[in-house]
Amino acid sequence: MSAPTTTPLERNSTGGGMALLVCLIAFAAAFTIYTAQYLPDPVAVHFGPDNQADGWMSRKNYLIFMLSFMIGMTVFITFIVGTLPGKFPQWTNVPNGDYWLAPKRRQDSLLYLCAHGKRLGYL
Repeated sequence: MSAPTTTPLERNSTGGGMALLVCLIAFAAAFTIYTAQYLPDPVAVHFGPDNQADGWMSRKNYLIFMLSFMIGMTVFITFIVGTLPGKFPQWTNVPNGDYWLAPKRRQDSLLYLCAHGKRLGYL
């Protein structure tokens, strides 16, 4: 019997990783929408040094902010780390960049960064 040739997070996989990212975003959004109904209106959003609430937001605005931040930050991180290095490799800053972005290794390194951007988006 031969060893499997793929890994759980294959470096050059594009479709499966993006589908997982979309599913995780959908789950997080559904969870946020479901749990927001149990929050008081207004929602305390900032606390002072004495642990007393000193900033408030309506439940609707809180939900809009949380969904925007959650989805926006995920897309931003995935795009910055996973997409831009492939489009602008000259702007890619990695340790030992001369080695990793040499023509012989450039494609593999950029595929790894793309997969890593998705993994950061999962978090």
